[in-house]
Amino acid sequence: MRYKVGDLVKVKSLQWFNENSDDNHNVVFADGKYFSESMSIFCGKELIIEKISHATNPPYYMMKDNMFAWTDEMIEGLVEEEEIEFTEEDKYWCDIMSESDPTTYVLPQGYQFKDENGNVINATKIVLERKKKEYPKTYEECLSVLGIYNGLPDVEIYNAKPSECKLFESFIRLKRCRDAYWKIAGDEMGLGKPWEPTMETVYCISRNDNVIKCSYRGG
Repeated sequence: MRYKVGDLVKVKSLQWFNENSDDNHNVVFADGKYFSESMSIFCGKELIIEKISHATNPPYYMMKDNMFAWTDEMIEGLVEEEEIEFTEEDKYWCDIMSESDPTTYVLPQGYQFKDENGNVINATKIVLERKKKEYPKTYEECLSVLGIYNGLPDVEIYNAKPSECKLFESFIRLKRCRDAYWKIAGDEMGLGKPWEPTMETVYCISRNDNVIKCSYRGG
């Protein structure tokens, strides 16, 4: 099987289903498995593999939040996975994977690996590794991670000095950058949500008697 528990995968498109379904509105595969019309609501959607069931041969995937049986033929690929184009003349798609490690592609007998420049790669197998996400280096990159595209909102504080507004603007910028880093950390750790520290003390910024103050309170 191409994928493992925890992988985020994308289901094949609705166009694929419409082009391949039969008169009973099913896409039937050679092994007897089929992609039903009721499953087509997930076409193009991203699903998380929750379990691999060996109740049948071949086995199938169980996805989070639905009870359908899924196979490799129904899945477009890993989310963010780059597609590699191969020609039949001088390249061979190594579709032989190690049973112990589904990220490993084994070199078939009589073939050799080459890079894009035609240089021979002196190895018997290639291991695919997911790239780690890079942390943003600018405020604009942090906004992109959070899906915010409206820049920094104007800060208006009643009876505040311009310098005080600038202070709060800087605070909002800093908080957004922090949120972007926490979001990426949560993704890398597989939390399904942004990472958050465990804090017993909460720090606050408040304005009292026309003075901005920093204070804290116990958790």
